[in-house]
Amino acid sequence: MRHWRTSFLVAACLLAALPGRAVEYLVYAGTYTNRGGKGIYLYRFQTATGKLTPEGPVAETPNPTFLVENPNHKVIYAVNENVDQAPGTVSAFAINPKNGKLVLLNRASSRGSGPRHLAMDSTGKWLAVANGTGGSIAVLPVQPDGRVGEAVAYEKQPEKSRPTGVAFSPDNHFLLAADQGLDRILVYRFDAANGALTVNDPAFAEAKPESGPRHLAFHPGGKALYVVNEKTSSVTAYHWDADKGALDDFQNVLTWPMGFNGTSAALELVVNRAGTVLYVSNRGLDGFAQFAIDPEKFTLTAMDYPPAMGHNPRGFAIDPSGRFLFVANEDSGNIAVFRVHPRTGQLQPTTAVGLHVPSLACVLFVPGK
Repeated sequence: MRHWRTSFLVAACLLAALPGRAVEYLVYAGTYTNRGGKGIYLYRFQTATGKLTPEGPVAETPNPTFLVENPNHKVIYAVNENVDQAPGTVSAFAINPKNGKLVLLNRASSRGSGPRHLAMDSTGKWLAVANGTGGSIAVLPVQPDGRVGEAVAYEKQPEKSRPTGVAFSPDNHFLLAADQGLDRILVYRFDAANGALTVNDPAFAEAKPESGPRHLAFHPGGKALYVVNEKTSSVTAYHWDADKGALDDFQNVLTWPMGFNGTSAALELVVNRAGTVLYVSNRGLDGFAQFAIDPEKFTLTAMDYPPAMGHNPRGFAIDPSGRFLFVANEDSGNIAVFRVHPRTGQLQPTTAVGLHVPSLACVLFVPGK
């Protein structure tokens, strides 16, 4: 297994002449507080210099292991992944525009234990939450002031259910959930007027047996869905019928290179805005898998397997400009920064911040001033 220092700097000149307007981002990182983290941490990132500056914890909240942003850029939401059988919560935080610190607005029940993932619909009025150990999915309203309300829709699955990822369809007419326990992609019709969920017909698509589907990502064109499978370290591609809410799998690819024989688990996936490249984090490989996406068939072709510049890469995100990718390396406690090639989408490592933050789980970009 490769060993990477948590303090790492190479090729600073790669960033010296980046095109476009210089932008500052607030970068928020969620952690496992039951494993040593202190909640949500803040970093500042300057695109002109490529400098990532850690500013420490800005919100103490239990296990904020996944974060999403309100479209108004003023509020972020965090799951609070409890470790017992009590219901988990979803927390809303206002962003202080002067210093980026977070102020708790309120918390609401996730209607199940172990909330793992959040998705916001295209109107910015609804949050969907996947309760991994609670075997349930809920939809919570977002109030005009950014607070999160009590669930208006709730779907409890069979005993073996373990939803770990949710995604709204591009047209906002459906909510999909990856269920690791059932090895299924659940499909619900979604009413954006009132947040209601109705079981679709067909109600689900079968995943590969014992594959453990974890997270989902739609192709920007809305005709394909990609699902990362944690247990088999693979990605399954599905055709998406937007009228019927139906899925038809057409490809399954592994996320490790030929010859790799170690223990592996694929965790997160992101499709770039252009819909040309799919990225997957793989903690057994301590790196990424990159796939080129065919513009017509939506099939995946392996491109590269770059290292994550840290141990146990989990959540990652591409900045809104599409020029940078940040990954939270859980075990080494560092955020690694990559430059994204504007044409090929290849990842070029730049920095790995040396500040050790225990049990990093996710990262989120928010535009600064």
